Amino acid sequence: MEDTIRRKIGIAAGLIKTMRHVPNGLGELVHHITFGSFTFEPREGNKEPTYYFDSKSFASYNAVGLKNIGLLTFIVEELIGRRDEFLRLKAQGCKIRLSLAPLKTGDLKEMVQILLKYWLNIYDIVDEIEVNAACPNHRDEKDGRLHDVLAKDTVALKLLMMEGVDCPCPKAIKIAPNTTFECLEEIVRLSITYGYTMIVSGNTVLSDTPIDANERPRISVPKCGMGGAPLLDGAVAQVSTLHRIIDNWITDPPRVTPTVIACGGVKSANGAQKHIEAGAEVVQVATYYAEFRLNGIRDLVAELT
Repeated sequence: MEDTIRRKIGIAAGLIKTMRHVPNGLGELVHHITFGSFTFEPREGNKEPTYYFDSKSFASYNAVGLKNIGLLTFIVEELIGRRDEFLRLKAQGCKIRLSLAPLKTGDLKEMVQILLKYWLNIYDIVDEIEVNAACPNHRDEKDGRLHDVLAKDTVALKLLMMEGVDCPCPKAIKIAPNTTFECLEEIVRLSITYGYTMIVSGNTVLSDTPIDANERPRISVPKCGMGGAPLLDGAVAQVSTLHRIIDNWITDPPRVTPTVIACGGVKSANGAQKHIEAGAEVVQVATYYAEFRLNGIRDLVAELT
């Protein structure tokens, strides 16, 4: 029973960038660990502090535009150089996922080419690729202004997903919270058309919540990415809507439809259970893991059992 339940829990992108971030025992508890998200090129990111957790509301705030060491310069080399450690995680029943965050046109195509170039060295390590179209940190490098979240522009999303068609392993598209019904319908259609077998529903949302230096650590940008418990109800509702759309999808001949991976608002077994009941195959945790780490995941699995 416990093994079945832990197969419902995954670690969301953003928290684990390297194998050094994986504590001993985590692979035995979760369905998957998502490494990344990785941008195509290294980024300097914002100055510290970049993260704050509000224990009263169970909300987390993070500075958008975090430091990133890039896909080519790091992740492929780590997969090859620490191969045995990744394989040990897989032997524990944990999937290895890479989250890629393309920030401009052409990035995803270049990243897929890198994976193809090294695929013979990593094909037995990487289980899935997540294309993160939900990051609230797409920027115009000239003036630093935040762009609209990519996944709410279905024309842009189509162009992005087309860049990923040659990905050599199963792939997911990660979409933003609070997406309209019409957009969700189009995302399902695009996923089926371009072979995305999973839809990861939910991410942080942009927040204007002030981070006052006198009361709380100040984040170095005026807008923050907010995650945690305040997102739960909306995240569960979006999972439910996606599940209904997928269930009602009729094709002739029948096609394989994507599964839903939920993300957003889990602070207890009750929140995870709501996502599962709404139709999620797996529930990712982020804020919960950031605050409570391995012991928290162990407690979460025990509560669900």
